[in-house]
Order: sequence, then C-alpha cells, then structure tokens
Amino acid sequence: MILPNKIEIGGFTYSIIVDTDELENKISFADSTDFLKRIRIKGNLSGQQLTASLLHEFLHCIDHTYLGEVFEEKQIEVLANGLYQVLKQLGFEIKYGENSNQDKGE
Repeated sequence: MILPNKIEIGGFTYSIIVDTDELENKISFADSTDFLKRIRIKGNLSGQQLTASLLHEFLHCIDHTYLGEVFEEKQIEVLANGLYQVLKQLGFEIKYGENSNQDKGE
C-alpha cells in the first residue's frame, strides 16, 4: 500500500505528512496531534518502520477519538507491535509514494 496523505479516524480527517526536517532531530519515528489532526512521519524509514510507526500513531488517534486517551504509551506500543505482526503475515506493508508531495509536507 502506498502511504496516503490523509486518513479518516472517527469521522475526522488526519493529514499525513512526511517530515524531513523537524522529526530528524527527535528520537521518535513519528508523532501525532489531535488538535491539528496531523500525523508526521520521518521520510527515511524502512517499510517495516514506516508501517509500524503509522500503526502506532493511528492507535493514538483512535484512543483519543473513541476512548478519551485511556491507554498508556506502553499499551499503545504493545498493541501496535501485535497488530503489525498480524498484518505483516497477511502481506500488508505501507511504502512511500514515488510521485507524492508528501516529502515536501504538502
């Protein structure tokens, strides 16, 4: 699957931005903000890192929208890893689009 530039979670549209500047100085591969409805991801991740990181951020958004942020970070991490393992066995992996504007944050 090619990385989309938007995804709908709980009726809200989140933009997905490949960030080549700000996240490079952080330890994390991705982050999300519910206020801005935005998910940012580093632009140089392997398919495994990209998929696992997006699943992690999707779970944060789902937790915020449906549960009111009841999960701890460790719970999100464990759920994302388990979900990634199952989806990987089914052949699911997200890849960067070759001709997308995502690497420019658009």
